[in-house]
Amino acid sequence: MNLEEIKGKIKNAIDRLYKDHSFLIKEGLNERSISQKFATCLEQENFGNGYFVDCEYDKAYSSGENIGKKRVISERGNSIDIVITKRDNNEENDLACFETKKWSNKNKIEIERDRKKLRVLTGIELPTDFTSKEILKNQNGEMYSFNYKYGFFVVFGLTKEETKIEVYIRGQKNQTLLRYEQL
Repeated sequence: MNLEEIKGKIKNAIDRLYKDHSFLIKEGLNERSISQKFATCLEQENFGNGYFVDCEYDKAYSSGENIGKKRVISERGNSIDIVITKRDNNEENDLACFETKKWSNKNKIEIERDRKKLRVLTGIELPTDFTSKEILKNQNGEMYSFNYKYGFFVVFGLTKEETKIEVYIRGQKNQTLLRYEQL
């Protein structure tokens, strides 16, 4: 699936989120509530070919084996707000990952952690502990590898038109900032 197809599905999901669940955003409810409803809206877009949309996903693998929790920026493990994956041990089947924030979240450390997760998950950066900067390795001493084709940092605005999205593409250092109308 190419970027334009995914952007179209994201736009449809955002439309549905603001049509059916704007209460969550306008009332300032928890980001996880909004993220979960956004994932439900994404799921309705049918990414096909055995793909699932999951929230707070933390399964990791190395050399085709399940090795427990994803360690992206913390030795304790990390969950990803939303992923689109085939849920197998083949990193080539990791299509997209999302980190989400509300327009009102101004916590620069949280925001940078989420952006770092996306850079690691799309293969732009090595997985390193956010605090100590040490490279994270599994019990066999291998670095974790991640290969999501696309990463999206979504900041939900008070209205869908105010929503902003940064796009991370596997292996590319530059991310693109989009507004809702550019999807």
